[in-house]
Amino acid sequence: MVWDLPIRIFHWLLVLSICGSFITIQNDWMLAHEKCGLTILGLLAFRLIWGVIGYPTARFAQFVKGPRAIFAYLHQLIGREKVYSFGHNPIGALSVIALLSVILLQALSGTLSTDDIIYDGPLYNVFPMFTKFAGSLHQFLPPLILSLIALHLIAIVCHRIFFKEKLVSQMITGKAQEGNLLLENKNQCKPATLSGLAVMVACVLASWSLTLLH
Repeated sequence: MVWDLPIRIFHWLLVLSICGSFITIQNDWMLAHEKCGLTILGLLAFRLIWGVIGYPTARFAQFVKGPRAIFAYLHQLIGREKVYSFGHNPIGALSVIALLSVILLQALSGTLSTDDIIYDGPLYNVFPMFTKFAGSLHQFLPPLILSLIALHLIAIVCHRIFFKEKLVSQMITGKAQEGNLLLENKNQCKPATLSGLAVMVACVLASWSLTLLH
């Protein structure tokens, strides 16, 4: 098992929430857009927590590598050596961190934004001094998010074609393609999984509760 259940649920809920945020803003469904944004914020809060206390492959310490590991991985790729990473590889880790960081900025800026007509973000009245900057940032980031998502999808296709790795199915089933390589996540247990799901629900509910500040 390479991806634990909380991470898989987080991943697909994030995908749905991002799609929902783009659809709702295109149709001016501001309340639904707010819910999507707050869901994203809660999910990312969970991911930060789970990146510290979660299963081995979910932890940032496991997949965020320094320059030496990144160059060593690139050298393997250039040399056409057989490369297999249990979880995120060093290059994939950089793209994941970049994508999650930009999405987090987008979600946070949305809570501080206003359209000066009918909608104010839930934190608009709490930090009014940041409203103008947050609004500009919220308008600037979507193309960057779409570009990073496109790179993510291209990487998935490349892994399927060149490395024969079925990354999408791994994120659905949680099972690694070569399950005998590493056994770190064999210690998954039901209580830990339930704890992870409870943390996720708590984070999303806490994020939704920000609307009480309106």
